[in-house]
Amino acid sequence: MTSSVYLDTRSLLIVAVTMAVLMGLVSLLFGSLRRGTRALKLWGWSLLVFALGMGLVALRGRLPDLVGVVVADTILFAAAIPMLRSLRSFHGAPHSDVAGWSLVALGFVLIALSSLVWPDNTARIVAFSAIVALQYFRMAGYLFGSLPRQGRLPQAFTAAVIATFGASSAARLVLTLTAGKIDDLYQPSHVQSVSILAYIVILVAATLGVMWMALQAARDELAASELRLTEAQRLAHIGNWALDHRRHALTWSDEIYRIFEIDKEAFPASYDAFLNAVHPDDRQRVAAAFANSLKTRSPYEIIHRLLLADGRIKHVQEQCETVFDSEGKPLRSIGTVQDVSERVLKDQALRESEERFRTIADYTFGWEYWLGTKGELLYVNAACERISGYSPAEFRADPGLIRRIVHAQDRPAYEEHLQHIYGPEGVQLEFRIVTKNGELRWIAHGCRAVFAPDGRPLGRRISNRDITDLKYAEERARQLAFFDSLTKLPNRRMLLDRLNHDLSQARRFGRPMAVLFLDLDHFKETNDTLGHDAGDCLLREMAGRLAACVRAGDTVSRPGGDEFVIVLPEIAQAQAAAVAAKILDAIRQPVRIAGHLLEVTASVGIAVRDAHAEDDAADLMKQADSAMYQAKQAGRNGYRVFAAADA
Repeated sequence: MTSSVYLDTRSLLIVAVTMAVLMGLVSLLFGSLRRGTRALKLWGWSLLVFALGMGLVALRGRLPDLVGVVVADTILFAAAIPMLRSLRSFHGAPHSDVAGWSLVALGFVLIALSSLVWPDNTARIVAFSAIVALQYFRMAGYLFGSLPRQGRLPQAFTAAVIATFGASSAARLVLTLTAGKIDDLYQPSHVQSVSILAYIVILVAATLGVMWMALQAARDELAASELRLTEAQRLAHIGNWALDHRRHALTWSDEIYRIFEIDKEAFPASYDAFLNAVHPDDRQRVAAAFANSLKTRSPYEIIHRLLLADGRIKHVQEQCETVFDSEGKPLRSIGTVQDVSERVLKDQALRESEERFRTIADYTFGWEYWLGTKGELLYVNAACERISGYSPAEFRADPGLIRRIVHAQDRPAYEEHLQHIYGPEGVQLEFRIVTKNGELRWIAHGCRAVFAPDGRPLGRRISNRDITDLKYAEERARQLAFFDSLTKLPNRRMLLDRLNHDLSQARRFGRPMAVLFLDLDHFKETNDTLGHDAGDCLLREMAGRLAACVRAGDTVSRPGGDEFVIVLPEIAQAQAAAVAAKILDAIRQPVRIAGHLLEVTASVGIAVRDAHAEDDAADLMKQADSAMYQAKQAGRNGYRVFAAADA
């Protein structure tokens, strides 16, 4: 009878070890198959540790007492550490367990001392039961304490089971203290058998409770994930859908119902019903895109409109991919729908704004363009071809052409102005360009830097106006104001301006100068006989001969009629007389006018200002005029130098 009970007890221990290993492996397998159930894996490893301790207990008598008692009991104490860590993992609580390890260390010391000091098992069982009860009551207390307000049945069940395990250890402690001594584990005792059976039941129940908690945690995580997905779709205005081709069943997320503004209960979930929500003008295009995607087995993306029940229009962006079977038949199409109405309307407004800008810029009279920070041409209007002869495409292909067509003489000023374009007012500049056909054109150039709202430079905007006609008009006006229209020589206004300038220089540097007053002899007779046209031709011819007789810095002018005035700076009386003689010789050369060979003479008066004289411009003009009349009185065809004694 005794042997039978002994074997039954050992067999129960082996069953307990087997169940612990089995439950541990099941927990590890279940935790590996379900993502996010790290707690189950920890529980599985803790059961394997527990099984190791129970196995050492079952081998007692075949192992040294120190291993069979101290090590086995310590391992059983330590198994509670990963168990509690597993339970904490369900709530993301910290894993540090100083109290648990302290109890393990205390249990190790107590078991070792009791095994060495007291030969019977009473002290060891008291210490063992106390430590086990404390460990498992701590686990049960944690679970009860972390229960949410609304409660969690799996967690409460597991806490109750673990508390029962702790209570059984506490009961064993009380029984031991009451009896004063307890039979050895392998002595015939129904109490031992019942205790081991209870451990097995509690072990299985606790493992099932932890799995139940894992399933509940997985469901909670799935629900939270679905909630986050729903909120993300709501914030991004994007929903997802799936179409089962075999059952012709269409599934929408809640956000798609919100985008389409359709009652979820009233909507017949089918592809045809979806097409009915699409704008009539877009249905064929949407259906064609989906059909082509199925035909080519490729994803597609399309932006189309929805026509809502109240007549409003929305713009949505749809993306779709389809899964096919081995025979190429479609099984399932999945896709997303995003409300892009705001983006489409903004893009449309931007395109309209750009179109208005381009229309204004392209049809403006000026040549407009925009250069980026690296010299790239961002925009150029069509006026560039009318002004420069080069097309927009040529400038886009070669932005450096803009600089190269600047006239060589104006290029330094053009390059220099680029150093000042980042000022608040920009830069204004006038220069010439050489057009594609070689013409010269004047450009009024306005240049200003462009900045982004954050201060980042975006390049520079340029406006070029063709002012060639204006420049020619200004030149013509200048000619009319300062030059004789017939001979192109300076007129009286220009003469006086240059005479005063040369006179101021003569005073400043103490240099002499001379003024020659020339009048053609008998010009009136030629004009009356041959006509005014012939007279004009004669005057132009004489103007050319006079200009050829003087230096580049001298002034030959025609104040009016047949009179010419020549200003000779930095020249004394002798040199002035030599110039007058040279002029007279040039004028005497025969000239053919209107078929007539004419011999022309002139009378020249010379007024010389000494280096330190005080004569002004009016004095010199009067003196030269007076000397000219003296030359005429002397028989013409000669010159006279003004002398103060003759005045």
